[in-house]
Amino acid sequence: MVVPVGLTISALAVGIVALVLYMLQMILGSPKIKLDFDVLESESSSSLNCRIKNEPIVTGLPHLLRIRRATAEVTGILTIREQGSNILVFGSIFPSLITHTGVKSFPPIILAASGIPVTLVIVEALYASHKVKVFGQKVELGHGAYWVNVEVRANGESITKRANFVVSDKHPFAYWG
Repeated sequence: MVVPVGLTISALAVGIVALVLYMLQMILGSPKIKLDFDVLESESSSSLNCRIKNEPIVTGLPHLLRIRRATAEVTGILTIREQGSNILVFGSIFPSLITHTGVKSFPPIILAASGIPVTLVIVEALYASHKVKVFGQKVELGHGAYWVNVEVRANGESITKRANFVVSDKHPFAYWG
């Protein structure tokens, strides 16, 4: 049986296109983790948070070719140090992360490419007790300037972001930088 030349060439072309799309998916579809600090305020407290998200592909040729960002397995390290002396006040792997539905989850977190972040609550200023504490821990911070370093590890890559804050004895007891 002889296969027509046109059918052979079409099969070869489809195979090449599939291979190119697979390579583009591997290169352009890798996770893209983004870190942003923000402050959440309520009547009784305020907190410094780090939002961690896996940015989806939403524009350009990769979007038109339907290339999707891969999910990421996220873990990380949180450190808080005094400014100036550089003394380590708190250091730990992420104690817990809060998903977009408000559910507390423990690392590693599987983070889809949706742009919806998970939240790491870092430090909380409690107005009633006049205390500033590392969220979920018994570590209380005294008056002074601090910096927090969040290092996220996702699929073999490391992303780091840093923020400053000051703890004082006057309301609101913490000033987020």
